[in-house]
Amino acid sequence: MQFGMPTLIENRTLEDNVDLCRSLGLQFIELNMNFPEYQAEQLEQTEHLLDLARKAGIYYTIHLDENLNIADFNPLVSEAYLETVRRSIIVMKKLLCLCDQYGDVTQPLTLNMHMNHGIYITLPERKVQMYDRDLDTYMQSIVVFREKCEEWIGEADVMIAVENTDGFREYEKRAIEYLLESRAFGLTIG
Repeated sequence: MQFGMPTLIENRTLEDNVDLCRSLGLQFIELNMNFPEYQAEQLEQTEHLLDLARKAGIYYTIHLDENLNIADFNPLVSEAYLETVRRSIIVMKKLLCLCDQYGDVTQPLTLNMHMNHGIYITLPERKVQMYDRDLDTYMQSIVVFREKCEEWIGEADVMIAVENTDGFREYEKRAIEYLLESRAFGLTIG
């Protein structure tokens, strides 16, 4: 079993998080893409990430932005999120050597994500989730997401793990069931 820590809001730099992780005897840090200092552009500076991790004897996982919405009905928005995932997978593949050296080689390196509930419309007697209303369109986006992730990950020992947060809507359960048919996806139970 591996023990790690999330990116802490109290720590403004990666160096601060690495120092704390090492001092606590933890094995990894989950870099959170909700923080401005862990956007794709910063994470792509992998030599810096690798150098700090090697000195501390740790590895990293990544948590995708919680606003990630690969099924957004606006293709410009969904494409931007897909591009974020693609770039994050490239980073993960470059960081995989750290997990092989300092982590559990029997486990894939994880890229955590939340399912975005999408928007809802409030009617006098109920709320209608748009992804539930337009399930076929939603599922088409999920199919594309899975196919692209499988392509981007390839044979690398990287897995995208869907994290349980506040429960899953019925349409999300259907999407997760479909994603879990792929070796590229798993679940994070928190």
